[in-house]
Amino acid sequence: MLEKNVEEKYYLTEKQLACYMMDGTGKYPRRERFLQNMNRKNQHIGNSITTRAGSRPTDNYVAIKTATKKGYDTAKDGDGIDLGYPDSQTRRGRVGHDVAKTLTCSDQMGTLDRMRIRKLTPKECWRLMGFDDEDIEKAQATGLSNAQLYRQAGNSIVVDVLEGILKNLV
Repeated sequence: MLEKNVEEKYYLTEKQLACYMMDGTGKYPRRERFLQNMNRKNQHIGNSITTRAGSRPTDNYVAIKTATKKGYDTAKDGDGIDLGYPDSQTRRGRVGHDVAKTLTCSDQMGTLDRMRIRKLTPKECWRLMGFDDEDIEKAQATGLSNAQLYRQAGNSIVVDVLEGILKNLV
């Protein structure tokens, strides 16, 4: 579903990253500490935390703040990340391990790509909804903005689900 080469504009800036990322200790890093722990060129946390028996491996991870007892959840490459409301103190389930969360009519769904957080592209959103690449290319050719493409994907029903419903009706 994910594109291999994504434009830089989809990746979060340092300021945006500071809203989502934690240092793995359950505390929000101050900006100076955050930048010290971050590889500026690749924009990723280079630290890893020790795993306990039965826990998810965290060799290469990014800690995303959540409203849980622990205060964060770990995301690995390919995990879905809900980027909506970064300053919220009540948001849970920001990280979808190997899955994408529900798409909305905006660009607030992201992923971890080579240890960098980025927004999903409109094409990826359309793919998640079951559309072929030629469908989005036709929509893009009409001159629709990315905001409109996100809105169309978010307002859509998954193609495979619709086909299943129709088969059961017949």
